[in-house]
Amino acid sequence: MTSKHLCATLLLTLAASCGGKPAAPLEPQSTDPVSRTVHMAEFYTSRGDILTASRYLEAALVMGGDEAEILPLLAAAQIRSGRLHASLGTIARLSAISPERPALKNLHETVSRMIGSDETSREVNP
Repeated sequence: MTSKHLCATLLLTLAASCGGKPAAPLEPQSTDPVSRTVHMAEFYTSRGDILTASRYLEAALVMGGDEAEILPLLAAAQIRSGRLHASLGTIARLSAISPERPALKNLHETVSRMIGSDETSREVNP
């Protein structure tokens, strides 16, 4: 399986483990700073600028945004951008607030294996 296919599989697993629900639509004119920040993350995601989207999502969390809504978006962005180590922390944090979602444990294990196999391949092919 190519890394592109594996990434797509991980993102689908993440979506399924979080109920498969897309984020609630946000109004661009919202006066809520967290909503505006998440909206900007969605904008940058739609443009393919996943790193900037991640920064906005991290800012939304610092601003007190709802972790149950923002962490799945952040984990997906981290996986899409290849920031697998960071995604492990995000998935663990999401698992802690959503223990009723056992698929998150499987996702965490899969990302951990990906990191391990990637590091092994770097040792073999420096």
